[in-house]
Amino acid sequence: MRTIFILGRVSNLPTIWTNVLVGWFLCGGSWSEELGWIALGVSLLYIGGMTLNDAFDADWDREFAPDRPIPSGKISRRTVWIVGILEMLGGIVLLLALTTFLPLLLVVLVQAILLYNFLHKRWKGAVLLMGLCRALVYIGAGSAVAAQTNAIEVSPTVYFLAGAVVIYIAGLTLAARSEHLNLPGGLGFPSRLMLMLPVLFPLIASRTMPS
Repeated sequence: MRTIFILGRVSNLPTIWTNVLVGWFLCGGSWSEELGWIALGVSLLYIGGMTLNDAFDADWDREFAPDRPIPSGKISRRTVWIVGILEMLGGIVLLLALTTFLPLLLVVLVQAILLYNFLHKRWKGAVLLMGLCRALVYIGAGSAVAAQTNAIEVSPTVYFLAGAVVIYIAGLTLAARSEHLNLPGGLGFPSRLMLMLPVLFPLIASRTMPS
């Protein structure tokens, strides 16, 4: 079980829950059973995506991260594929069956997760896909408040926040990559600017959002 938790990076789950809460409440939602199901469904998508990340990266990890579960022999790559797919399917089923999370956004979110896993070791720009995944959580939770299946009715504030999140998460991912690989020169200026967005957001929002 500890290996499964490591694969799913479960220590990061509280950040997923806060993403859901922000999108939900900014669109006028209230405490409800559906909110809990959305949080659980998106959590399963997250841990499934993180688990599959190890399956995609197994060959790279054998050379550069031998302590990860697959190269260290704690679990087989085949088992990781099975666990990750089951977790992703569990999240999809929960969100479709028990919530009004817009199906179109769910499809795009799942595709973004899988595409990031496939590209992130091949293309530096894949960090934007990581940011998009987080942004879609905000928008998807907000869309569930409107309970629409044929339109995305989300507060403009959520869209603004989601756009900022794409850039911030991309910067955060670049920072983590730089630290993990111990790249010469450290974190570049663009990444530092991306990481400043949480500081700048309240100032920008206060000038652009209606009171």
